[in-house]
Amino acid sequence: FYGEQVVPETTVELQEGSDAIPSACSCTNPNVPPEVSATYGVGYGSSCGKWDEARCGTLWGNITVGDWCCRSWCYATADCPDAYQSQAIPGQFFSYAACSVTHPPPSTCSWSEVQKKRDFCNCKDQSSLFNAAMQAKFVDSYGSSCSAWDMVNCAANYRPDQV
Repeated sequence: FYGEQVVPETTVELQEGSDAIPSACSCTNPNVPPEVSATYGVGYGSSCGKWDEARCGTLWGNITVGDWCCRSWCYATADCPDAYQSQAIPGQFFSYAACSVTHPPPSTCSWSEVQKKRDFCNCKDQSSLFNAAMQAKFVDSYGSSCSAWDMVNCAANYRPDQV
């Protein structure tokens, strides 16, 4: 208190950020159990490849699909900066980083469109479904993009019990 230093001053040297992949981050080529091969395909994850691209929706469900379906990955060491626990082979990790130098991420992925269509948070223009009363009440572009559509005229468009 009153001029006493409670915490000593400390200087920390920050290291520059790096996108470099550690040399210990590499594919492990594990023995893929027969039940995994039967479900996901022979050699699944044993080397860098787009293992999920062809059947992503079937393997992982259409709700969880996205750009990751088209990315190359392999089973890898836990030393990778993005080492994820495998759901298919317990105790194994998989990594996109282990493959990023030899297999850069694709510029387009068909699963991205599926993801957008299934995203419940995306704005969807459904004004074509409006009945005549709604079309008379709302502008043609109502709900076509993300906006606070009802801020100005909420009381005019809705009954008190709806607000």
